[in-house]
Amino acid sequence: MRGFLILIARLLYGAIFFSSGYGHFAYAKPMSGYAASKGVPNAEMAVQFTGGMMLTAMFGIVTGLFTRLGAGMLITFLSATNYFMHPFWKVEDPQQKQMEMASFMKNISLIGGALTLALLDGSKKGDEAGK
Repeated sequence: MRGFLILIARLLYGAIFFSSGYGHFAYAKPMSGYAASKGVPNAEMAVQFTGGMMLTAMFGIVTGLFTRLGAGMLITFLSATNYFMHPFWKVEDPQQKQMEMASFMKNISLIGGALTLALLDGSKKGDEAGK
């Protein structure tokens, strides 16, 4: 039963990255324009790269084949996304600031989840933390 619940947890966690990663390809043009407006260098390439990064990381986490690498990729992606796309500290408008802060904090939560997965993945190597 525990293994089944872990699979469900991995699928639920991976769902947001599947959806977002797919969106980076399906809506590349508008996403690139938005990223460029936020100051992302080489926005079109960055959107394509990060879409692939999310899909690859999601696959590694959902399958458990390379959870730590996938988690590391997500931590890197989410940290960069927070810096470039959700810098609430630079926003003057209170409503926009609140929206950016909510996205920033959502990403902080997702980073925490990725870090947890990476740490608990040690169970495959006999680590007691994952048992």
